[in-house]
Amino acid sequence: MGSSRAVSGAPTADPTYRELISLSAPLAFSAFVMNLEGPVVASGLSRLPEPALALAAFGVAFNLALLVESPIISMLEGSIALVRDRQSFFRFGLFMAAAGLGLALLGFGLYFTPAVDRVMLDVLGVPPEIAREAAAAVRFLVLWPPLIGLRRFLQGLMVRFGKTRPIAYAVVVRLAVLGIVVFWGPSVFHLPGAMLGTLAEALSVAAEALLIAWWSRPAVGRVLHELPSRGISPLTAGAILKFYTPLIWMQVLLNAVPSVITGGIGRATLPELSLAAWPVVNSTVNLVGNPLSMLQHTVIAVGTTRAHRVSRFTVGAGLVGSAALTLLAFTPLLDVYLGGRLGLTPRIVDLARTPVRILVVLPVLVALRALLRGRLVAVRQTSLVGLAVTIYLLAIAVLLPVVAARTGFPGVVAAGIALVGATAAEVGFLALGLTRWGVRRLQKGQVPAPTHCANMVGKPES
Repeated sequence: MGSSRAVSGAPTADPTYRELISLSAPLAFSAFVMNLEGPVVASGLSRLPEPALALAAFGVAFNLALLVESPIISMLEGSIALVRDRQSFFRFGLFMAAAGLGLALLGFGLYFTPAVDRVMLDVLGVPPEIAREAAAAVRFLVLWPPLIGLRRFLQGLMVRFGKTRPIAYAVVVRLAVLGIVVFWGPSVFHLPGAMLGTLAEALSVAAEALLIAWWSRPAVGRVLHELPSRGISPLTAGAILKFYTPLIWMQVLLNAVPSVITGGIGRATLPELSLAAWPVVNSTVNLVGNPLSMLQHTVIAVGTTRAHRVSRFTVGAGLVGSAALTLLAFTPLLDVYLGGRLGLTPRIVDLARTPVRILVVLPVLVALRALLRGRLVAVRQTSLVGLAVTIYLLAIAVLLPVVAARTGFPGVVAAGIALVGATAAEVGFLALGLTRWGVRRLQKGQVPAPTHCANMVGKPES
């Protein structure tokens, strides 16, 4: 399959809704399954001796490892947007390998030296007993960055060629391995709870990465047979850094958002109850929001063309998500879910009800953000994406205390209002950026022409 078939200078055909569903549904499903990881680990560790210590130490270790591996997360976006032929595959693959190994070395230098104690005790302020457990547990996650980098690099190729169903299969296997280790591992490994949790995470990610490496072989083979297109400059290290650096900044800021929200809630009315209610509110909304955020990858894969069905599909999915959340939030189903299914106390249920109702508009905003982010990444305007996330974080940091002070609302309610306002601000900036810079860049022909839809989205998988 040469480049003459794979790349066309003319705009690509608008993908059909069937093609869009075939491409997007497995990605949305994988995001939904990923939301179940936390409850599975919590359920397994809660059955062990000293469950509070195990859960606390696991949370500290997990969050520290997330911070270290955050620069590698956007390999998926980079792979979809930048890898188009044999040359770009090897150039971006080398970048991925260097980044993954570099972060692994950073983790090794942090996790296996006294530096980890200083970070946990002095920087994070973790109690000594929890810090000791967490310092030992985080060592199992030292190879997370190269494993996650490889997985997301190869997933990007699978998304580009429309072979997303194996991505969903691999996530199911990952969750199964996680569950097996945390529930049956105590009889085999004889480890403290936090170490068992991080071992489960490490083994499950490794299993998923191996499956993706196997199932991505057809997509890798297709890319390796692609020859560089005439008139398109080879992918360079400078182009990769220019594209990818703002995405690293984006991930660092997104990792800071929970801490900003927690700090704002802690200084507002009813801080204890609000801090207990916010994780429940956030996880409930994320059941809809996280799958919708995966539409960003569909938009990038379709390319830089004005594919009207992609816009209608993305916005329509957001509206469906908001409708589903509205059905939950404004009916007795919410009390059944929070009080019956999750077993929350009546006070926390009463406190969580209002912010969930406020956040019913969030799925539409998340879908719009996915559409706009995807379009900007497709035209390689990632600096605007990074700036938009900066605005998002600053808006939360300003709105949450202002709303709490001016209204006297409980912290969890103020957080819901701030999250809606910050997301709307980010969406507005992204729309402005796409209109003023993204379209102009595309019209000047500064972006490589996208792969033809028939090769990129492909026929629906049987």
